[in-house]
Amino acid sequence: MVISAKIRKIFFVLVLAGIMAVCMLPSAHAAKRLVFSQSNDGTTLDCAKANSIPDQNVAQLMYEGLVRIRNKKLVPGIAEKWDLSPDGTVYTFKLRSSKWNDGKELTAYDFEYAFIRLMDPKTASPYAFIGEPIKNGVAVEQGKMKPEELGVKALDNRTFQIKLEGPSDYFLSSLALCNFAPARKDVVDQYGADYATKADKMVYDGPYVLAEYVPQNKKLFKKNPNYWNAKDVKLDEIEVLVVADLNTALQMFQTGALDFAEVPSTLYPDYKDKAVTYVYSVEWMGFNTRKKESKPWLGNLDFVKAINCSIDRELYTQLSSRGLNLPAQRYVMPGMMGIKGTYGEDFSLNYYKPKADKAKAQEYLKKAMTAMGIKDPAQIEVTYQIISDNADQRRQAEVLQNMISKTLGIKFNVTQVEYKQHWASLKPGDYETAFMGWVPDYDSPFSYLDIWTTNSYTAFRTGFSDTTYDGLVKKAVNSPVRKDSLKNYFEAEKYLLTVAPMVPLHLRQKAQLVNPKVKGLTFYFIGFDIDAAFADKI
Repeated sequence: MVISAKIRKIFFVLVLAGIMAVCMLPSAHAAKRLVFSQSNDGTTLDCAKANSIPDQNVAQLMYEGLVRIRNKKLVPGIAEKWDLSPDGTVYTFKLRSSKWNDGKELTAYDFEYAFIRLMDPKTASPYAFIGEPIKNGVAVEQGKMKPEELGVKALDNRTFQIKLEGPSDYFLSSLALCNFAPARKDVVDQYGADYATKADKMVYDGPYVLAEYVPQNKKLFKKNPNYWNAKDVKLDEIEVLVVADLNTALQMFQTGALDFAEVPSTLYPDYKDKAVTYVYSVEWMGFNTRKKESKPWLGNLDFVKAINCSIDRELYTQLSSRGLNLPAQRYVMPGMMGIKGTYGEDFSLNYYKPKADKAKAQEYLKKAMTAMGIKDPAQIEVTYQIISDNADQRRQAEVLQNMISKTLGIKFNVTQVEYKQHWASLKPGDYETAFMGWVPDYDSPFSYLDIWTTNSYTAFRTGFSDTTYDGLVKKAVNSPVRKDSLKNYFEAEKYLLTVAPMVPLHLRQKAQLVNPKVKGLTFYFIGFDIDAAFADKI
């Protein structure tokens, strides 16, 4: 049969319209995907060895411990409930029914194994210190007791017990860190040194599983159908990219390639009314007192005080971060939990003035020079080490160099090293003065104060040791009542500021721009800073 050209044309238009209509219909199976970036790839995917914020941020997606942080609050995780003994030294956790992503039952024995593995010296975890409050924790960590003697025990498949050396006001909060997540012995043994190096050499118990990992490029997470609380997980996928430059990340956000992005400090005034801004860490300059034999000023407290008084912190934060960062007037982050309000509200302290005191700086310098037998301040030369790929630190160092050298007349040099080299140099003391900073691991001033105790694991101590300070911190830790504990932490902080070889610089803030379609995303400052596991995208 012959069809006229007109009929064929009408038929073609109708078919084309039908195809277009189908294509324009919303797909019932379109994946909800959240995309964000971090400035580096982190250090490891192995929870026992995690030691950076990028590590913790992605671990919150893959793993869940006994408890977790959600919407800035500590909530039950794999443990649905727990009891604490009257003397505050024994936690007993009752686990909910849950599975690993491969369908195998998750048990209390997985927690027992994970805790022991964390503290076992053979694991060489840089974060083993976090388990020191556990009974025999320090002895196991130091190899003086067998790992099996750690004070943890699976009483049955659903009951896990932790014994502590003494009462601890922060220990429960610390359990939200991924370092305390469960681990499967059969999987760790199967892959040995390759465990957690690739997505298929791990198992997961959290909201998502790692589906694809391209080192130094991206991590793609997909919803874990075997997660016990999968009904609350709204996203199908989360992609985490590595974008070192904040300006590049901001451009990607503006083009829709990222769902949220950190604002570079240089552009903060342009975006501050649109951004979510929060305090992220406390940052300071540390003095390596282990080099005081060759450079005595590094161990001279009057010299440290001279540096402190020479810095106009108000102007410094304005010039180096355009007002994003806040002047540090104390050491402990004031946003930690207090008694009725925050720690800073309940225990106000403005030890350092926001403005420089040049006369006082000169007074301290002269006192230091007299003690060291130095007549000309130009004889004093200090090198300040920063991280080379951090534009903010370069600007901060330039401002500090100008303020300190002009006020004191000393030679203040700046040296730049790569990220990993910087942090690796601190513990052996391969520096003179260096940039240092700390994001709290748990909601207690102890997270900051422990850094300076004599037996602390950390490289931030700079060779510092003070028995009076150690006693004040110990008194705070052993105070059974939280109110008394916080008061004693405050006394320890005030004393530390008079004796420690450090110069608090600023409270670092982050400003994030967020796609308005993203809901339920929160930013935090304890243990990790991006809480995306239960976010949604409408």
